[in-house]
Amino acid sequence: HNRQQFWKRMVVHCFTGTTSQCQFYISKGCSIGITGYIHKPAGHHLRQALADNLLPLHQIMIETDAPYMGFNGCRESYLRDVEQTPEYKGYNGKKRKKMRKAIYPNVPSALPLVLSGVTDALNEGRKLRGEELYSEAFVGEACTRNAINMFKFNVA
Repeated sequence: HNRQQFWKRMVVHCFTGTTSQCQFYISKGCSIGITGYIHKPAGHHLRQALADNLLPLHQIMIETDAPYMGFNGCRESYLRDVEQTPEYKGYNGKKRKKMRKAIYPNVPSALPLVLSGVTDALNEGRKLRGEELYSEAFVGEACTRNAINMFKFNVA
């Protein structure tokens, strides 16, 4: 019984493993942490696992893994805010260009992009199976509940 509870209290952080590894962790009751890796070409197996319904929604966590695991677009909302600061306006053109092109460091404000990628992948499979599609709000609320339950957050 204690061993079974051990697995259920585990989050496989920043999952980048294989489909069979994912199935193993899910079968043990672990939660899977999904990052912006889902947006990278190498994340195709993760997108497919979501589409194939191999990851139950109640075992999915979303995370950015900031400042690591950057991906295209991860800094856009961050840069929109930074570009308004006096410090940024004082940078030369070369430094501004470098900041706009960089995907590192990843930032926590990229979490909605991870949520969007997870929702899109889940819905690819749901559409093929003729199931009702999930909204981002629904998936986001489910992942928030998962985190609250996993980490025993006290929310009113």
